[in-house]
Amino acid sequence: MQIAICGVGRVGQEISLMLVYRGYNIVLYDINEKLLRAEKIELEIAKNIFKSRSVITISNEPPNADIYVVSCGLPRNSVDEPHNFAYNLEAVKDAISNADYDKLILLITNPTKKIKNVLDGMGYRNVIVIGDIMDRTRIRLYGSIKKPRRDVFEGKGFVSHGVTAEVLSFLNKYTKYNYD
Repeated sequence: MQIAICGVGRVGQEISLMLVYRGYNIVLYDINEKLLRAEKIELEIAKNIFKSRSVITISNEPPNADIYVVSCGLPRNSVDEPHNFAYNLEAVKDAISNADYDKLILLITNPTKKIKNVLDGMGYRNVIVIGDIMDRTRIRLYGSIKKPRRDVFEGKGFVSHGVTAEVLSFLNKYTKYNYD
């Protein structure tokens, strides 16, 4: 099973790291080739530290994958309607342009609900909105969190909040029922 991480900015980097920790095979896609290469190097180092069996590839073209995690476009705090919505929508449509209409798409790019409505109208049947609020998404060392919340995922030496925890929880359930 191959998971495409479309957009390797702050959110995509965190999700990629946790997927490598869990041993998933991932393909990274971003329009920023320098960021893409740097993230691949960092993930290969993490892979060795975690002793993970993940296969990490990069793609300069929209990838083919079994599952798409889409976090591309401009960050939420810069989304001012309608200009940035249009930008983010085009970024998402580009990222999944090689996806079949029945592929699972975990959508993180904001505004998630508006983009999901457009994708639904285009015929995509399995678009799941993840994390309407990305502000909580962080990687921190264990000691930096005084009071863990219900949405905390504990990885090897990391605590991750919000979107990453939702993605991992969903993938764990989905892959258990569809790939075991």
